[in-house]
Amino acid sequence: ITKLAGWEPSFKEKLAQIRDQEIQAMTAQRKISAIFTTMLVSQPVFMAVATFSTYAALGNEMEAATVVTALALLQQLRFPIAFLPFILIQLGNLKISLDRMARFLLNPELPTRATHPDLVTAHDDPVGIPTGKQPVVEVTKMSAEGAAEQLPLEGV
Repeated sequence: ITKLAGWEPSFKEKLAQIRDQEIQAMTAQRKISAIFTTMLVSQPVFMAVATFSTYAALGNEMEAATVVTALALLQQLRFPIAFLPFILIQLGNLKISLDRMARFLLNPELPTRATHPDLVTAHDDPVGIPTGKQPVVEVTKMSAEGAAEQLPLEGV
């Protein structure tokens, strides 16, 4: 239908605009992902330094038993804390997907009857099927019982 109606250039321009927006979004996402990966690698060292610096700044003495215990606990927390940036990335992906689905689902419904343009004349009824002419496309609606109901396509 796109080729027949000569809509190729307008569809191509619209697709190019959408692709440019998606590339910009993907580039931003990749940059954030690179930052998060760097944080993942350096996070254990920074977390230990921050913990022990805070502990010492509060006036506590660093004893071997305290340091070893704290390092063991920090080691156990490393894995859950490391995945926090990836969870944030996936939440961003979820938002993008939900926005796309919402935009698609909120589009107006297509008409249910389509007739060939050559079959319609200026004297035909603009609302209904032209007298003596059959619709080109029929949509079938299936009910829960399995019975098919013919739905004529209108206004396509």
